[in-house]
Amino acid sequence: MGNDTPNDESSWGVLLREWRENTKRWSQQELVDHVVQLAYRTNAERGTNLNIGLLQKWENGTVRRPHFAYQRLLAELGAPTLTRTSKRSSLDVIRTDNQSIGLHQPGMLKEIEEGDCVSVPMRINTGEVVFVIIPRRLLLKFAGISAVEASIPNGILPEISQATPPLDINPVAHFKRMKDMLVDSDNLFGSHRVIPAAKEQIAIIRGFTRTLRGADRRALLRLQAQYAELLGWLYQDAGEFDASRYWIDRALEWSNLAADTDLVAIVFMRKAQLAGDMADRHDTADLAEVAIRMTPPQSRLSAIATTYSAHGYALMQDAATTERAYDRAREVLTNLDSDSPWGPWFDAAYIEAQRARSLAELGNYKQAIIGFEGAISNLDKGYPRDRGVYAARAALIYAKSGEPERAAELGLQALSIGTGTGSGRIMSQLAGLADTLAGIKASVTVDFCVAFDETVARMTGRNVRN
Repeated sequence: MGNDTPNDESSWGVLLREWRENTKRWSQQELVDHVVQLAYRTNAERGTNLNIGLLQKWENGTVRRPHFAYQRLLAELGAPTLTRTSKRSSLDVIRTDNQSIGLHQPGMLKEIEEGDCVSVPMRINTGEVVFVIIPRRLLLKFAGISAVEASIPNGILPEISQATPPLDINPVAHFKRMKDMLVDSDNLFGSHRVIPAAKEQIAIIRGFTRTLRGADRRALLRLQAQYAELLGWLYQDAGEFDASRYWIDRALEWSNLAADTDLVAIVFMRKAQLAGDMADRHDTADLAEVAIRMTPPQSRLSAIATTYSAHGYALMQDAATTERAYDRAREVLTNLDSDSPWGPWFDAAYIEAQRARSLAELGNYKQAIIGFEGAISNLDKGYPRDRGVYAARAALIYAKSGEPERAAELGLQALSIGTGTGSGRIMSQLAGLADTLAGIKASVTVDFCVAFDETVARMTGRNVRN
């Protein structure tokens, strides 16, 4: 177990870093790997999706108190522990508009320690508004909101608009045009700039659906689900996986209400893609296989689902099944019997880029580099962020292959795109690249590491690398 001496939040990150560096002599990636492996072995509530970026936030104090599940895993590895919640708190009573919630009801301390809580703004007896952690069951009782909405950061459903559609416009056509504009904006400028607008559109659509029945209502529910699927993607690109899962689950619920089987399959594909980004090897393949069963065998949707299943097999280190799946995806794409308006970005170059990622997972760096270089050169200019993702992934592979100069060159290209789009997919890869290149004295590698540190400092107000 961990250090028996509890530590307060202000110093815990420093102690964690000192323990990692001086006691265990682990790099940040090694600590992440140990936590992830322990989480898999113990079926932990969370931990399998830990990444360097989150660890850096703990160590530099940006996030002072990790989720309790993470604290347990770290303690199992011997890390310093945080002070447990005291049995008496200065916040004896939390006041809502016309209710009071005592903090010391039976079982409350256990719930707080086990993490079944949410952080909410509350007014205390002095009149001051503070953020406090309270058990979710009490928030449900007094605030009347759903547990899921309370527990997902940035995922709470926007307030339903009371607007009604003017009689002289077609709301479905309007919202379709708006969604196309948001997709284009996301491709060019990144997810963070699109998320607020997408959530606002959902609020308006939800207001409209209350006034409609029959086919018109189903059409708007279908659009509502499409917007939720888009939000799932936007949060996925931003690296906010909890919020991404929340919106993808909403998309699944609403697509079923709309009785749109194609859209249900698309949502399962998104779930598979998110699981792949989180390195969840079994869910990636299983969710993609569900989508494959729901789509026509010679359709674009089937080819996309098959591509995502291939990466799941790569995560399971099953090279033969991985290659068969990619071969199948290419064959389906070449001989389509039916098509779908969804996935216009899916082409042979996309398959090769995903295959390159899988080859890297399987340790075949030479072929992975060839695949990424080809994907970068063949990518349509309308997808600059994807170019940044491919460049960042290729750069990390070059670094692992002993070619730091080319790694740094691609890293600088990706950094420029990542800075402009705020893509968490790009920046998480570049964080690993910066750690890999640290200490290499070639001028271009030093240039990259300095540029990365300056960019992160500018974006976060502090340097996240040691």
